[in-house]
Amino acid sequence: MKMKLFAAALAAAVSGPVLAADLPYTKGPALYTPPPVPVITWTGFYLGVNVGYSYETNNSVTVSTLPGFINAGFLAPVGIQHANDAANGANGAVSPPRSNIIGGGQAGYNFQAGSFVWGFEADFQGLISSGVTVSTSNLASLTGETPVGTTLSAQRRMVDFGTARARVGYLVMPTLLAYATGGFAYGQTKLGVGITGVELPFAGTTILPVNASYSSTRVGWTAGGGLEWMFLPNWSVKAEALYYDLGRTTIALPPYVGNVGGPTAFTHYPVVTTHYNGVDVRFGLNYHFDFWSPPAAVVAKY
Repeated sequence: MKMKLFAAALAAAVSGPVLAADLPYTKGPALYTPPPVPVITWTGFYLGVNVGYSYETNNSVTVSTLPGFINAGFLAPVGIQHANDAANGANGAVSPPRSNIIGGGQAGYNFQAGSFVWGFEADFQGLISSGVTVSTSNLASLTGETPVGTTLSAQRRMVDFGTARARVGYLVMPTLLAYATGGFAYGQTKLGVGITGVELPFAGTTILPVNASYSSTRVGWTAGGGLEWMFLPNWSVKAEALYYDLGRTTIALPPYVGNVGGPTAFTHYPVVTTHYNGVDVRFGLNYHFDFWSPPAAVVAKY
């Protein structure tokens, strides 16, 4: 009897694990973790292009002629009056076209802390300008003498323009930046001036024409502001307006000379003055190299 009970217990002990091993096992389903919501950051390097319109605030070219040597020992009293009129007639202002189409590129780097963005940007623009020569005529005379007709001509243009600026802005929305900007500006300028004079009618004095041209790179400052919109990951568009001032330039022209059959009747000294300043309005497209993109979706298994 005892042997039968022992055998039954042993059989139950052995068969239990075997039956457990035959039970079906169901693994839990794979859990899908959605990708993180993209987080926009303005921090990083960007590169872009722009096109716009430049309007010169002060486009006047002013000529001031200082009376110089007058050959009083050779000239009659009316000739001396004539010499003074030749100086007065060579005074005036000419205003060449003041607007240009501009286009170029920019590069910069931003830093972001919360809703504030600051950084630096440099740009370079080419100007499409006709540089048309314009003229104005003056008539100077005293009562009872032959008048002197004088024509002033000027051609003025900027060839190119660039800036290096700081930018400070605030994120109105995570994708919309309003900013102020200012810094260093420079530009290559060209200037041509001509003065011609004649007695009307001719009364014996020949006035030699003056023609001169100048080219220089000028430096100054710029300030303005704009809006920039991140419309796609890595891509933004912007609209900005910049006031620039490259300063006033004053140049001495060659002498303005009249003669009477050989002897010098007078020698005057013209000076030309102009001011390079204006407003640029630009529309640009930027690519941001450090825009953060989320990692791929993660599938976790349990």
